[in-house]
Amino acid sequence: MLIIQETIRYYRSFKRDSLVLKTFVGITITIDAASVIADYADMYLYTISHWGDEEFLRNQYWPVTLCLATTAVTAFLVQCFLINQYWILTRNIIVASILVLLVLVAFGGSMSTAIMLTIYNAYADRHHAKVPVTLWLTSTAVTDIAIATVLIWQLYNMKTSFKATESLIQRLMRSAMQTGSTTSIVAVLVLVTYLVNNESNIETSFAFILGRLYILTLLYNLNVWKVSKKPNAAPLDCEYHVERANNLTFMFDGIHECQIPSI
Repeated sequence: MLIIQETIRYYRSFKRDSLVLKTFVGITITIDAASVIADYADMYLYTISHWGDEEFLRNQYWPVTLCLATTAVTAFLVQCFLINQYWILTRNIIVASILVLLVLVAFGGSMSTAIMLTIYNAYADRHHAKVPVTLWLTSTAVTDIAIATVLIWQLYNMKTSFKATESLIQRLMRSAMQTGSTTSIVAVLVLVTYLVNNESNIETSFAFILGRLYILTLLYNLNVWKVSKKPNAAPLDCEYHVERANNLTFMFDGIHECQIPSI
């Protein structure tokens, strides 16, 4: 329900966003919707259509594979979106390249996990997926923390004389901290519960919400209102209004730095 509300809020509030950005958001949400369908299908198969069927309950089926694959794609897209924000803000190719490498490792680990659990679909054989699962969740947590850290650090070191822009920077820092820590904590919970008992389904309850958290991360960052200078204002005018620019710089084009020469 929260995802629906945030999606409606985005498309209603930021109609001037570029078609590319709107399409990106729509595709990401659609992929996550497929993951939600897989979650419900998995629950339906185990608790309704095959209730009491012990032979059926010993194995995992297509909903698990679909859930893992779509969650992997959703995480990949959202993490790339956040890296793009960092790149727009800093143009630091070294840090951005490292972050991209971490994202690719996490994506590869998650897709490998989906493939391994398809090949070894019995719960008794899930130990075969221990390496890709560990790689996936560890790299995911590290990636989310790294992205949040570099964004917070860059925003913290930005100087501005505009109170409205300072307020925006504080909101962006809180957003990066909250969203980055949430997804990384859940990834760690999935990993720990899996390693403690890889034949249980406890980790599945955490894994099922991981995709939702990434979508909320995307929507929350998009819905953080940007502060941009009025078109007709003087260069040092401190009056600002809320709007999103119609380009691919997403939210950071509203941050203004003012340098006043001293004599």
